[in-house]
Amino acid sequence: MQLETLALFGGTFNPPHSGHIQTVISAANEFHLALINMLLAPVPPHKEVNYATLEQRAEMLRLACEDYPQCVPDFTELGLPAPHYTVQTLRHLRTQYPNRSIVFIIGGDSLENIHTWREWQSLLNYTHLLVLPRPNTQTPADTSVQQWIKKHTELNKSKMTQLPCGRLFFAETPLWDVSSTQLRNQFALNHIDAQNCELEKLVPAKVVAYIKQHRLYKKSAEKR
Repeated sequence: MQLETLALFGGTFNPPHSGHIQTVISAANEFHLALINMLLAPVPPHKEVNYATLEQRAEMLRLACEDYPQCVPDFTELGLPAPHYTVQTLRHLRTQYPNRSIVFIIGGDSLENIHTWREWQSLLNYTHLLVLPRPNTQTPADTSVQQWIKKHTELNKSKMTQLPCGRLFFAETPLWDVSSTQLRNQFALNHIDAQNCELEKLVPAKVVAYIKQHRLYKKSAEKR
């Protein structure tokens, strides 16, 4: 029996870019996922969010998804109490959707450091994890993580919709060597403008227009 699937990709989206959108669409096509919920993280416990307000990030995410029907803005975490740990969000979603397959999409860099996440060994009680390849990532050094990966890795893609949770899948999506930090620096230094022929490969045009209109990321360039 096939289960209805709720697929999620979380991020601060500060700003959202093609590395987010194109990779999750590729993963959706590879695993036959109709929709990907782009889950906006208000203030993740592991990072500081600067240069754009929550409302501005929400609007940029909405604009980014407008031209990509497979991507849906998801503001679930805005209604949940802080701190916004992934395991707590997934626990909430599992209570809301007890009979669905839940798929949480992460990058290989997140898998490399997953042992630092709150209750990381409980994640698969609520969801499948779908891992996207990222540049310069390595096999996790932590032996307990290595054993956990080996135990839960699933090669049969059909298990994603046959089981509600519990499996670890690896996608074969293209690598995008771009980060939101790099893009903020480029906006701050005026290295991106409306005439840049590479622009639409990096940031959706509607998001660029919004950033320019509201003069986001102009205060200072960040260290890379």
